[in-house]
Amino acid sequence: MMTTARARPILSPRLLGLGLLLAVVPAAFAAPAKWLKLEGPGFVIYSDAPEKQVVDCALRYAGFRRAFDALFGEPGRQLPPSTLLVFYHAKPFRALLSNDHSPILRRPGESFVTSNVSREVDGQSLNVFALDGDRDEAMKLTFECETMWALRSMGHYVPIWMSQGAGEVLCPVRVQPDKNKVVLGEAYARKFSENFPWPKFFTISTSSMEYNDMEQLSDYLDQAWGLMHWVLLADGNNLAYFNALEQRLRTEQPVPALAAVMNTTEKELTRAIKRHTGKRRELPFDTAAVKASFRIAPAPEAEVLVQSSEVLIFSKREAEADMKLIQARELAPDLPMVKEAIARQLLRQDREREAVDLYREAIAAGSKNAAAYLRSARLRLNDSSSGGHDVAGEGGQEAVTSVTEIRQAIQLNPGNLEGYQLLGRAFFVLPKLTAEQVDELTPGAVPGPEGVPVRLYRTMLYSRLGQRDPCAQEFRAILADPAIPDETRRVIVRQYATEVNRIDAKRIQKCVEAEDYAGAFAIISAGEADPEPTVAAAYPRFRKWLKETIRAKPDATPEQRKLAGLE
Repeated sequence: MMTTARARPILSPRLLGLGLLLAVVPAAFAAPAKWLKLEGPGFVIYSDAPEKQVVDCALRYAGFRRAFDALFGEPGRQLPPSTLLVFYHAKPFRALLSNDHSPILRRPGESFVTSNVSREVDGQSLNVFALDGDRDEAMKLTFECETMWALRSMGHYVPIWMSQGAGEVLCPVRVQPDKNKVVLGEAYARKFSENFPWPKFFTISTSSMEYNDMEQLSDYLDQAWGLMHWVLLADGNNLAYFNALEQRLRTEQPVPALAAVMNTTEKELTRAIKRHTGKRRELPFDTAAVKASFRIAPAPEAEVLVQSSEVLIFSKREAEADMKLIQARELAPDLPMVKEAIARQLLRQDREREAVDLYREAIAAGSKNAAAYLRSARLRLNDSSSGGHDVAGEGGQEAVTSVTEIRQAIQLNPGNLEGYQLLGRAFFVLPKLTAEQVDELTPGAVPGPEGVPVRLYRTMLYSRLGQRDPCAQEFRAILADPAIPDETRRVIVRQYATEVNRIDAKRIQKCVEAEDYAGAFAIISAGEADPEPTVAAAYPRFRKWLKETIRAKPDATPEQRKLAGLE
């Protein structure tokens, strides 16, 4: 789960990632009159700031989403929905935090307080910050952290220098509303330099001493920014470069992987980046259309209470969070968001069935929360299993209903790997299966270990359909990925043999029933030639059985006996 407190120090580098981000938040503005709710394309903002400032914040956030999708958007992979809780004043924001988030790491002339919290709630990001003080900095930190979270939620499991470097590239995104443009790639406070030798740079992680020392972290982020600025903005092939680099890093060291993807050498790497870092990209942005898409209304108090409760949960103040949920329930007991928040509360108490009942009530009340549908579907599948084990074709009506719920979840949050894994499981136990349903899983069959669960479900579905060649091809594609761990590989090889041998045994039996012995022997010969020895090992036994079957056949023709080598 994404959980990050963020801030930034005056005149000092940031600390980002799994720790605290530090920033200065000066004196508060005058108190606002009310909370507003602004719904934009893919996001919702709750704020007690004046409407103009809320719109300005929303416009900039929409610009960030436009830039993110320009870099990383592809069919089945888009930036997931987000919620922003934006305080006009810093004081009420800080009041929701725990004592652990009080000013820390003081140095002479510097002041540090937490200014941002990012948290994953039911598969969506919740970003909380105050407009007090340096709002520009607060939004940059939000963009950076959201980039890191979004890449992972979209299935990009990349090292920190890639995800945080990408966040550094995206965080200074600027909207030029009068020119209908989004400007991407500006350097703001970053200046590239090879501060660490490249082999050393690539070994630095969030637990490294260099990452946890403020000055060295700044040097590290300068280098990560420059590197990813080059990868993402070198030309229009940014997504191809990013995906290719991600794939190569599964099996290669970073330096040769970069050299191959970016067509350079280790010796030339630094010079190539320096030649590039002055570049920026301008993206079209229809300011009027984006503003017209905003729906602004007074924020229901219950919804603000729910969002505030999530910050309290982050701050480990669950009793106070529960009180806010009680208030929210009294104000709006039928609101889907309230039901979902109480469902999460029940899950924290290990009361799954009661939680799912509330998620289902939220769905009936019009919920647009993908997690609600997935929770409901998972329990249906668990209830339809036999002793905790899924049986092919035995899911009954609960499995049929779960498919509808999972499809709705994927529609609400495309690219959700969890959704595709659950859909594969549901298809496996469906009473009836079609080839089109197997194809429906394709977006979740991503390369690498993350896509293995979906791809394995595809093999089992091909097996149910009796489609030997697609089943074998899927297994071979999984095993061809060198990033698959050895133990996982051994398990997959055994499953490969089980599924393919089962399919061919049925095919051979059908041939025998139709007295198509030539067809049966052809299946066996093809199996004996399978490149995977564990798979091929079964076919000599099949051949022996088929010969004995023909030998025992009293009316076997000379041609059949010849096929069996009996004449």
